[in-house]
Formats: sequence, structure tokens, C-alpha cells
Amino acid sequence: MNNIVIRSGGLGDFILTLPLLKELSEQKSSLTLITRKDYYDLICQEFDIDTFINIDSSIFSSFFTSSPKKSLYPIFENSTIYSFIGPTDSELNQTLNTLKVKRYIDLPSRPTAEPHIVEQIFTVAEIASVHRWKERSYLKSNNLKGKSLWLHPGSGHSSKNAPSAFFIEQANDWLKKSQESVIISFGEADQELETILKNTLKRDRYHFIHPQDLCELKQLLILHAGKFISNDTGPSHLSASLGIPTTVIFKETNPNIWEPLGEQVSSAAIGTKKPT
Repeated sequence: MNNIVIRSGGLGDFILTLPLLKELSEQKSSLTLITRKDYYDLICQEFDIDTFINIDSSIFSSFFTSSPKKSLYPIFENSTIYSFIGPTDSELNQTLNTLKVKRYIDLPSRPTAEPHIVEQIFTVAEIASVHRWKERSYLKSNNLKGKSLWLHPGSGHSSKNAPSAFFIEQANDWLKKSQESVIISFGEADQELETILKNTLKRDRYHFIHPQDLCELKQLLILHAGKFISNDTGPSHLSASLGIPTTVIFKETNPNIWEPLGEQVSSAAIGTKKPT
């Protein structure tokens, strides 16, 4: 029998799926992961995945049609699908029948009520409670070398961002207390924020970076991040999963649902608590 996990969504959503992948990978069944290639590349060395299918490929696109590609048949036959793409409709049910899927489990992808999303995933997937899953760094690196403060002031959604003044304060406080540098990373949606910070922070020990892809981001975090502070965003989940001391600022989302998983994670709400 084959277990299949279908996971779309953002980087943080994917990282929060790792506890499920870990439990399924330790079962005797084979495990197929259908997700973005850059997500798979992040974890392929740490997780025992038997088969990977790019969720953006034409092969998988046929899954949503009445005539799925023949190459999917041996993978899906008699399988259990753990899906984050939503409930079935009549066309999808027809495809599941055609592929002879044994069971389709619709898992919560964007819950708005507590408890933590991982706990909700385990409950719906009928997986017994896993000891200390919340304090586990699922991509833990034994090669952490970083000593710098790493700030990621964006998130892709401006409503989730702490004010730029907050990150400026964190950077200046760090440089007063430490001889190490401050690294500030940005994503594609952070151009305006980057301009503000570059115009404000002009000391020699600031480094502004744009990682080219997620694997580069992962390696740079391992090499340089001694402490990570960010909004509730994908890089904060990645940092926490590597075992880096990570503080996450929650402005809009609920930490009781979305807090990153890791051994050294703390969260704070803007205006109520300052990170330590």
C-alpha cells in the first residue's frame, strides 16, 4: 500500500506538514510526496520519500481530469491520500475511482480556530499524538555555524508585518551588544520595505540579501544565522525547523494555530512583548 501526501500552499504551510510526513515515512508503507519541487529539495536528504511528483507538472494536472495519465495508476492504486487541496467533488471522485484509490483524507489547510494546525492534522489523519512534536526541529542541522542576527521583515502579506521601526530597533540593539553583523533578507514582495530599511540602516555591519531559491536560503541560514527574528512567514518556519533560535512576531495570525515548530522557538505579539 502507498501513502500519498498532496501539499500545495506556502513554505510555512509545507514546513508544518513535516510532522505528518515524518510519521508516514516511518510506517511500512511506501510514501509518495506531491508538492513543489523546491519544497521537496529542502527535505529530500532528511526524509525517506519513495516517490516525488511535482505538483506543477502536467502529469499531476491530469489528476484533476476524467482521464488521468497512465503513469499515475500504479502509484495511486490501493493508496491512502492525505490531501491539503480540499474536499472532493464529483469529477475528483470519478478520478479517485478510476485510479482505484482506497481512501481520500481531506486535511485542514487554513484553519481559523485552535488548536495548532499540526494537532488538527494528526486528529483528522487518525495518527496518535506524537510526543513533543511542537518542540522538534524536523530539519535540524548539526552544522549550525551562524553568529549573526538575521532579520526577515517581510512576509508576502503587509498586514502580517511588524512595523519597519521594530526591525530597525532590533538591529540597532544587536549592534550595540554584539560584534557580529546583522543580516536582513527580503522576498519578491518586499521591495518597498527593502528601500525603507536600506535608506535607514547604513552601517558597515548590515548585509542585505536576496536568496535565489529555498535551498540557498537554507544553506545561508545554517552558515550565518545565530538568531532569527521575523514575522509569521515561511523563512521563520524554516529557521525554526533547522534548530536556529527563532522569534516570530504575530501581528494578525494566531500563534496557537500557526507557531513554528522547533527546539528554540518563541513568539511575541507586537505591542505586548519584546523579544529577548
